[in-house]
Amino acid sequence: MFQKQVLLLLLVFLLIGVVSVLRTEQLSEDTERKRCSNSTLAYLMVQGSLRERQPQYDLNFPRRTEISVKRMPACRHEITAYYMAPDESGKYLRFDYTAVMHYTGNNYWELESLATK
Repeated sequence: MFQKQVLLLLLVFLLIGVVSVLRTEQLSEDTERKRCSNSTLAYLMVQGSLRERQPQYDLNFPRRTEISVKRMPACRHEITAYYMAPDESGKYLRFDYTAVMHYTGNNYWELESLATK
């Protein structure tokens, strides 16, 4: 009788562990789906990419309401916006651009293309 109770208890713990793992994977998939569709995060990532390309400049970016972001298939976002950067005299100039950011998973974004106008 005691062995049956121990086996039953082990089976219950095993089932709880399996359910817990499945739940964690589901949460991870939900998080990935949210990141994939997050246009604001895509815009922030393109800002970071532009800052990495021009670290010597103090770049200013417009608010999210002043730009255009189009969601594309396969976790891609097309961002049409601008940034302001100083010239040699310190005067800020406007640079328009269109970028495509791709969310590749695991919290990693890739700048696929950047075209200035």
